[in-house]
Amino acid sequence: MHSEMLMAPVRIYFLIFCIIAVSGIKAQPRWHVVHTDQIGAVRYYFHRASCSGNVCIVGAEIVDYDGPTWTPAFFRSTDAGQTWIEQQPNIDLPQTFTDVGRGFSQIQQIDSLHAVAATDSGVILRTFDGGEHWIKQQCETPYRVVDIHFSDRLTGIAVAPGYSNTIHLTFDGGMHWNVAPFNVLNVCQCHSYGNGKYRVVNYQTGEVYTTLDTFRTVDSTRMVFDSTIDKHWQSKFVNRCTFGLGDTILAYGEWGREGDQLDTMPGYCFIIRTVDGGKHWGTPYVCRSYWYGGGTTCSTPLTSDTVIAGGNAHSSLFVSFDRGATWQLDSALLDTNYNFGLTQGLAVTSDRHIIACFQAFPLYAPGQAIIAQGQWSGQNEVATKRAIGSFAMYPNPAVRTVTVSVPLDAVRYRLYDLLGRQVTMRMVSGSSTTTVDLSALSPGVYSIVFETDRGQLITSKFVVSR
Repeated sequence: MHSEMLMAPVRIYFLIFCIIAVSGIKAQPRWHVVHTDQIGAVRYYFHRASCSGNVCIVGAEIVDYDGPTWTPAFFRSTDAGQTWIEQQPNIDLPQTFTDVGRGFSQIQQIDSLHAVAATDSGVILRTFDGGEHWIKQQCETPYRVVDIHFSDRLTGIAVAPGYSNTIHLTFDGGMHWNVAPFNVLNVCQCHSYGNGKYRVVNYQTGEVYTTLDTFRTVDSTRMVFDSTIDKHWQSKFVNRCTFGLGDTILAYGEWGREGDQLDTMPGYCFIIRTVDGGKHWGTPYVCRSYWYGGGTTCSTPLTSDTVIAGGNAHSSLFVSFDRGATWQLDSALLDTNYNFGLTQGLAVTSDRHIIACFQAFPLYAPGQAIIAQGQWSGQNEVATKRAIGSFAMYPNPAVRTVTVSVPLDAVRYRLYDLLGRQVTMRMVSGSSTTTVDLSALSPGVYSIVFETDRGQLITSKFVVSR
């Protein structure tokens, strides 16, 4: 009898060890707001983020309501997003920043000193000294430069959707831009791999064009969504892509109306992946959007198995732990009461800190924009820090079920084990109590976290005993 009592805790720890070994720890990042959106009458509209090592850059539009005036600016961090310094390029851009949210179409921190930014009227800004000085580079196109990418500090590509001269190349850091010997309509994204390899992707339809010899010859793929078998293919818009090493690409954007069966107003976000350069695409991940248009807008680089994407999913992000093969929706738990509507930029530092630009609704008006730094943890520390109360639950310890009194404005709850792994998520039906099924859980200590419709988190702990 005594020996069996001694073995009981051992069995519990062994079961927990087996769960860890099989499933792995998939913790949430905890988010810390590192820059707010307003100082006096001046507000910042943050969008686009990029990191090289622990050096990061974020683009911003400065909106002075006493003016009102619109001014481009950069925010630079050299400590993985802990602190930020504002840099203004002091360049006259009379045709740029004509509409809020359209200032910087893309920003890249190439290395610790070199960065580049594309603007909404063909002007490219470039720094060679860590942002101390910015120069204006003119790309000879009448169209908006929608994307730009450098494989090193000298070799780059820029694209501008239009009818001619849509692809531009540079081999001297952007001092001179040359029209590529290939043209394609309506491009939305580009990537330079080095050694003559480039890729561009079509807006909406997502055809991928690949060259290995600086566009002397080009291979192309079919559309992401096959028009011969998908009668709603025209409602699926590929807005942007993230390029990984080799032939892995994430495409994402807006999944529109599909008739009476799926009333998708305001719409859906989607993410889809290819591992062979666009020849074949996997099963799309689709999630309800909270705004009219936009869909998925950005993701972290494909440099590790963990990838985070964002879009018009209210105060939530999309998380993948297998390099974009599968996804799950997860609440972004900030250390303030700020609720964002749109993710405007995502990047990752060399020490795995996540840099994010979040924007509140309404989309087309500046304000309530923040820069946040996310840090991964093996425990769900954010939920503990943001807990604002407790609530009744019985029995505790529990065996098969536990009954919990539900906060009046709760919309969902999540269960976390002692290591901070989410083990389940359920929506709340609106009743005053809910019964949680514990039959599939191993013995141990768990946290239950209710999320209210205002983004507040209410947490408590209970014990599962057998």
